[in-house]
Amino acid sequence: VMLLSARDLARFGLLYLNDGRWAGEQVIPSSWVRESTNRWSDASFGLGYGYMWWIRQKPNHSAYTAIGFGGQYIYVIPDLDIVTVTTTLGSREDTLLIPAIMDNYVVPAVTK
Repeated sequence: VMLLSARDLARFGLLYLNDGRWAGEQVIPSSWVRESTNRWSDASFGLGYGYMWWIRQKPNHSAYTAIGFGGQYIYVIPDLDIVTVTTTLGSREDTLLIPAIMDNYVVPAVTK
């Protein structure tokens, strides 16, 4: 069990967004970041799975996400330089709304 604050989750996402670098120092090998966020298998809901990351391949903006208990998400969209974090204890149905919120509201707001 990992107990992380929303800021800690965001830092982890930012570390991956920056190819394993933090404050100019290579903390995680960039080769591991690329390999772990690569789609190695297919899963449900049109997702792929890397090494502890869910992979969403979209025509315009692919993303990878770490999904925790009850709606805890680290959502990284590398080509838009976006890291978002959610921490909710909503229902399972509520947590499925998070990718839709990203696709329908966040990405369009950033790309307009």
